[in-house]
Amino acid sequence: MIRGYDTTQHAARGIILMTRKSELAAARAEGWQKERLDDWQAHLPRKHLRHRLIQRSNADVDQMTAPPVYKQSSILESRLDIDMPTWLITGSSRGIGFELAKQLAAVPNGTHTIFATCRNPASATALNDLAKEYKHIHVVALDVDDDETVQGAAKTVAGLLGGKGIDYLVNNAAWSEADELDTAKADTMTAMYNTHVAGSFRVYRAFLGLVRLSERKAIINVSSELGSLGDIDDPQFAEMFGAHFPSYCCAKAGLNMLTRKIAKGHPDFIVFAFAPGWLKTDMGGPNATGEVGEAVERHIKLYESATIEQFSGKFINQWGKETAW
Repeated sequence: MIRGYDTTQHAARGIILMTRKSELAAARAEGWQKERLDDWQAHLPRKHLRHRLIQRSNADVDQMTAPPVYKQSSILESRLDIDMPTWLITGSSRGIGFELAKQLAAVPNGTHTIFATCRNPASATALNDLAKEYKHIHVVALDVDDDETVQGAAKTVAGLLGGKGIDYLVNNAAWSEADELDTAKADTMTAMYNTHVAGSFRVYRAFLGLVRLSERKAIINVSSELGSLGDIDDPQFAEMFGAHFPSYCCAKAGLNMLTRKIAKGHPDFIVFAFAPGWLKTDMGGPNATGEVGEAVERHIKLYESATIEQFSGKFINQWGKETAW
């Protein structure tokens, strides 16, 4: 069985970070790139949220058979406005994905149509409550690890859109594991790759036709600077992370390459990898440096203002600046 988050390792990482506190403060006062440090820590693993392939409960398996659209009746009763930008967000039951769906839904006059996907809609209480409050957010069952649910979700969304496309496809679903190079398990790395790389690829392929039909044609792959090959030799980065968290870092590096491939294959799309920042979420933990609400407000502005020339085929951090692949 894949082990969960090791608090001893967390304490060790904490010691490293605390010993650098005064130096980092001084460096920041001198104008050192604070945003790079924050983005390096964007998905610093705080706990193992789940192991999708091994640790699912019987209830999870049962819920996988639920209909693809959880709020089906309310969707069918409302007519989708042809002028509304449409969003498809994976991993929307918590964290950054949930906050993104919430902020988009709360825009006055319901100017966005949001398909908020998650693995188990029946257990996504907060997301379902949000869908009851805002008529333009629709909860859809989609497990990025499972081809059948991804294809089913795409067919359901296509039917509801009735010829309209997906303007913003946000591959956000993720999980983390605080493993170490010499003790990490191959099963962990395989499962991590399946979610972050193959899962994002499944979603991209299933919804490609809908993206083509849209005006914006934007695909955002939510990554992390922990997957940056360029930053790994930076002394600050190496001291804090070095050989730690190989499964997560390698998976994010793979997602970055997938992003480049999609951008090359579709030069008329806006396609970029995005480092959201180290935020106070279930995965980021309470010690994170950023508030998720403030950060996501910034994210939305970046997504909506992105152009092919400015962002496509690039790795963009939460401040809208290009970072090293």
